[in-house]
Amino acid sequence: MSTHQSTGPHALGSRTGTTRDPNHALNVRVLRFRHSPHREDPALLAQELLELGRHEDALELLEMALAREPGDADLELLRGRALLGAGGVL
Repeated sequence: MSTHQSTGPHALGSRTGTTRDPNHALNVRVLRFRHSPHREDPALLAQELLELGRHEDALELLEMALAREPGDADLELLRGRALLGAGGVL
């Protein structure tokens, strides 16, 4: 019988069914949006990503949303913030 215990960052999650990653729920929502965009509000999701400094993720999500809703002022504004944060605008 081995007495070796996992000590990596996901050790607790693998034993208890939970995760230590505080972004896990947000990551799940981003994946859900990628597969079923109608299930999430893209503006709210992008805002959360921007608040966490995840500018590239927000930009990807906003590009997808703008393809469905071209010209949406809220999405365009958030896209500008994402571009600024990602260094895409001088």
